[in-house]
Amino acid sequence: MTKWIRAVGFGSMVALAAAGCEDAGTAPNAIDDAAIVAEATLVAADGMFQDLSLAQDPGLQGIGFFGMGTGSGAVGGMGGQCQHLGSGPSFQCGSMVRDGFTFTREVTFYDQNGDVQEEGFDPTATDAIHLVVNAEGSRERSFWSASMTRSRDMMLSELLSDAHHLNGEGHSVVYRSGNPQDGGEMTFDMVVDIAWNDVVHIQPREEHPYPESGTISRDIYVEVTRDGEVVGGRDVTAVVTFNGTQYVTMDVDGEQFEIDLAEREVTRRWGGMGGRS
Repeated sequence: MTKWIRAVGFGSMVALAAAGCEDAGTAPNAIDDAAIVAEATLVAADGMFQDLSLAQDPGLQGIGFFGMGTGSGAVGGMGGQCQHLGSGPSFQCGSMVRDGFTFTREVTFYDQNGDVQEEGFDPTATDAIHLVVNAEGSRERSFWSASMTRSRDMMLSELLSDAHHLNGEGHSVVYRSGNPQDGGEMTFDMVVDIAWNDVVHIQPREEHPYPESGTISRDIYVEVTRDGEVVGGRDVTAVVTFNGTQYVTMDVDGEQFEIDLAEREVTRRWGGMGGRS
């Protein structure tokens, strides 16, 4: 199954952001804070879906790697040839365009002993892949737009076992716009640091379409601008915890959001004390 790498459900997320502002009342500071949480949730969810898609299919089919358990049914494409990077063991791959983003990738392959495979990927012997990715792109939806740069340093490991593991870190810069507030425009600029903590994909993927366990954490600094003037900003922490099912929880500064991995949507929100809002 590959349903969980479809285009993100931004309609539901934009509705979530609007609802967050309405829940906060009319005080400007309250509206700003609720909007910060809603916007951070939207950006964190969008980044999570793209990261999972990239781990599932990094576009290395041309050198024999079809993703973490996807077999010959992988989606996407190689996006250019992969060649040795100088005299070292890594491979530099051509640009890949996917879902409004342009990706560049550098990959290194390892066997079960941790030794570099200078000849490249071997489906019978490659046990880990170090994947360094840089991407830039934009999102354009009704009442919402964003331009982003993203960098990722991922280790896909234990590929010869029935439980594939994803660990690593990343960084993003997000420039947001398009949320009208009281006749003006509120925008959100974000700097994001990401950590993947042992996200496990059980094989075969057809029987286990969703990550079994692990977390993805994001530390987000959000700066808010209203009508061109910076009016505030603060840090937000967002943590997704996987459980092997279609529905996972994202904790955003104590607020609980349910995410549907199959539909790629934020489906509902609970308050910090566990009450549904």
